[in-house]
Amino acid sequence: MRLTVLQWNCLYEEDPARVAEAIQGLNPDIVCLQELTQGYHSEIFDTGAYLAQRLGYEAHCVYGQMMLPNGQPAQLGNGILSRWPIVARRQLIQPGEERFYLTAELKVEGRQLTVSTTHLPFNPEFRTTPLRRRMTEEILAEASRITGPYLLAGDFNAVPRSSIIRRLRSALHDAGPNDRFKTWATRPFRIGERTYEGLKWRLDYIFYKEIACRGSQIIHTEVSDHRPIWAEFEF
Repeated sequence: MRLTVLQWNCLYEEDPARVAEAIQGLNPDIVCLQELTQGYHSEIFDTGAYLAQRLGYEAHCVYGQMMLPNGQPAQLGNGILSRWPIVARRQLIQPGEERFYLTAELKVEGRQLTVSTTHLPFNPEFRTTPLRRRMTEEILAEASRITGPYLLAGDFNAVPRSSIIRRLRSALHDAGPNDRFKTWATRPFRIGERTYEGLKWRLDYIFYKEIACRGSQIIHTEVSDHRPIWAEFEF
């Protein structure tokens, strides 16, 4: 059967209604999201819950205290949305860090599919810091214990030539598309004294094992500062 997956950092400050409309237009079976917010757009607003309810998905979303580029603390999180039942949920939090890795076990027409998502810390020069290396190894250790079809999608804040992406590609298959297709940044991003402008970096990826990938593409959209990745699998 055909199975479609969308990987997207939907940007904490983006209008959730625009994010919902973009996802609805694509109608993927599974959505992996980063920079969901809780209490940012209003005191009680939960982006993940809003998207799941509006679009009719089951959801596994987790939030943690994170620092925005302007130094403001906020509850940001990752999420997995699914058209199929989520039968188990798991999270791995890096001690002393706000970043984490989520896993949802889905029941797809009687068979199990495990989906994971993460958002690695940003480094101004995309260096492989000890923390980023440790998180990558912990994610791969978790992935190695998973049997059966598996998908890992996220904003790894790592360029294709980095040791992080080389390590992931050595352990899992990369759904693509080709590295010449970039996902960031569609609008200026400022952090400290640095400004990143132009669609020059590939930071988002979908990896998989024990499932067949039939193709992938970068989706052009003005929503968020990241362009999403769309991939199709045979399950």
